[in-house]
Amino acid sequence: MSGVGRWAMGGASCLIMGLLCSCGPVIDSARQPRRITVLAAASLTDAIEQVADAWSRQSGNVARISVGPSNALSQQILAGAPADVYLSANERWADVLVEQGRVEKQVPLLSNRLVWIIPHENHAGIASPDEITTKATRVALAGENVPAGIYADQALRTAGLLDQFEGRIVRGNDVRTTLAYVARGEVDAGIVYATDAAATDQVVTLAELDPESYDAIRYPAMVLKGADEGAEAFFDFLQSPTASEIFQRHHFVVLTAQVGEIDDAR
Repeated sequence: MSGVGRWAMGGASCLIMGLLCSCGPVIDSARQPRRITVLAAASLTDAIEQVADAWSRQSGNVARISVGPSNALSQQILAGAPADVYLSANERWADVLVEQGRVEKQVPLLSNRLVWIIPHENHAGIASPDEITTKATRVALAGENVPAGIYADQALRTAGLLDQFEGRIVRGNDVRTTLAYVARGEVDAGIVYATDAAATDQVVTLAELDPESYDAIRYPAMVLKGADEGAEAFFDFLQSPTASEIFQRHHFVVLTAQVGEIDDAR
């Protein structure tokens, strides 16, 4: 074989080897986005969607959000529903998961407040919370096992008003359903979180309920056992300044725990 032929074959071999070597790392380094599933209390609907979007833009990963009543979400997790991160609107349903060994770690993330609201049109002519007992024919509260309903019942019971509303209470499946009843004028008043009242201009906030009349509202965030490794990153992002700013924009109270100040579930 001529020198030119040997050079051509050698060059071709080097070219092929070079292509193989150069293409290999590109294929190996092509990272598919991680996809995690986040279950969150209904009152977090707007805020958690924005937090997930911000995390996706920063990390390139995807957080699929499913919202609902905290008690139902907790039961779904216990029943084996796929989930990586869970945010509850109270500690009771988080504790159920801890007791069943389903939580890897958790942190108290947010707080909230209860408020009386009325429809914007206010056909009942209610001008103050004191008039609700006499003028409201129907009052909306969240379900008895839903955190917002538990807190509302505590507040009314403490004030000696729960019995006065007997026969007039309409229960929402979650706090957003309760808000919708009031916004649509299907009831004359309701109790929701301050964050929900701020989410629509179809209701008017009459007053804040006495925070001493119900248990402190705490939203624990947790990584569940067997979660995708992307869950840890999202868990940390929930405590970041970026996420905190989003939560505050939606009127949540951000608790003081920072990344690193995390309670490992036992």
